[in-house]
Amino acid sequence: MATTTVQQNKIWARLLAWIRNSPPLRYPDLGLICLGSFVMLVGVGAIIPIRTIYARDHGANMAEISFIGSAFLLGQFVMQLPGGWASDKFGRRPVLVSGIAISGVILFLFLLNDNPWYFIGLRFVEGISSGVIGPAANAYVIDSVPAKDRGVAFGWLGSAFSAGFMMGPAIGGVMVDMLGYEAPFIFGGVTSLLVALFLARKMSGRTKPENAAGPVQSVEEAAVDEEARIKRQVPSKLFIPALIGALAFTVAAGFGDGLFISIWTIWLDDLNASTSFIGFTFVTFSLPLMLLMPMTGKLADKYSLTPLIVAPAVLISFAYLAYGFATNIWFIALWGLLEGTLVAVMVPAVSAYVANLSPENARGRLQGLISTVRTISGFGSSILVALLYDIDMAYPFFMLAGVQLVISVAGGFLVWRIEKQTRGLRFGVRDLGLERQ
Repeated sequence: MATTTVQQNKIWARLLAWIRNSPPLRYPDLGLICLGSFVMLVGVGAIIPIRTIYARDHGANMAEISFIGSAFLLGQFVMQLPGGWASDKFGRRPVLVSGIAISGVILFLFLLNDNPWYFIGLRFVEGISSGVIGPAANAYVIDSVPAKDRGVAFGWLGSAFSAGFMMGPAIGGVMVDMLGYEAPFIFGGVTSLLVALFLARKMSGRTKPENAAGPVQSVEEAAVDEEARIKRQVPSKLFIPALIGALAFTVAAGFGDGLFISIWTIWLDDLNASTSFIGFTFVTFSLPLMLLMPMTGKLADKYSLTPLIVAPAVLISFAYLAYGFATNIWFIALWGLLEGTLVAVMVPAVSAYVANLSPENARGRLQGLISTVRTISGFGSSILVALLYDIDMAYPFFMLAGVQLVISVAGGFLVWRIEKQTRGLRFGVRDLGLERQ
């Protein structure tokens, strides 16, 4: 009996030590962003399973539905680069808090009118507010976490997003079945406003992002961090080809966004899935992301990024192909587990790769550029997949499979070349061309 108690105490002690040493607790700013992102995504995610169905039930045709998705992406496109610049200029907190608060107010406004063009206009404004959130949040993570832990930091941030993305649609589907279409919009608006208030009170009030600092480091820890940064940082002469490689995978991700924004819920609705089941498909996709990304983020910090990016990207093209042939909704839900697992491996590696490109005085702008390219890609995809869906419901998935495969091969070659050349270089901070101007 005593031996069992001792073993239980050891397990408990190890669990507590793991919690204390986890990046969100070691870097409080990271923990703050993870918590805020999770709560916000629970609220916003509650609307995902029903937004396009709600619009169609209120008289929107397929062209107008595609415009609703495209308007959101267009709004993001307009604001992401200026939003990234503003976060570099004025600090992350005011930009991030404003974007979240405006998004919350917009959700309430959806309930005041059911004209499809009113929806399109609101989605455009919602896209503008959303466009500043991603670049500011990602840049805040880079500010707050040293280079040696940025892969795992983005893994935790992605896990928080995925947890909210998983719970939100599940909650929203149940809300619709029990309380009607209005309930998820109210729930999403309230949670967004609460998150904005929370972050306004708790985020560091820095006006200069470059002054950000994580926990106090020992000399040894600082040396390890500097070695990791120098080892991974892309030198200025390789910046353009390295950026093209990052943008290639960004375009592929945007094409996938267009499908989910435009037709995913309608496709499942046409396959006779209930709103609760549609929410369940988001759970099966997001579950592996939530569970695996903190661990796959560690892989991105320790190993070559090329296989962690390229192998999952290629396999995702075959996942899209399988969706094109699928008609059983349970197969679709379970297949989402596989797709989510592949994305969980790839996303922290891509985020770490982009972080390696980021000059300290332009992190927000680079994140804004990445987000803008993804938005442009998603904008075009949302229109294209809606048009293809009107011809045959399988055609959007076949198109996505081809685009994903071509980009994975071409972009993967660029990433491999950059990593190969970077490992062969020895350079200091001044050689990077990123020193303070």
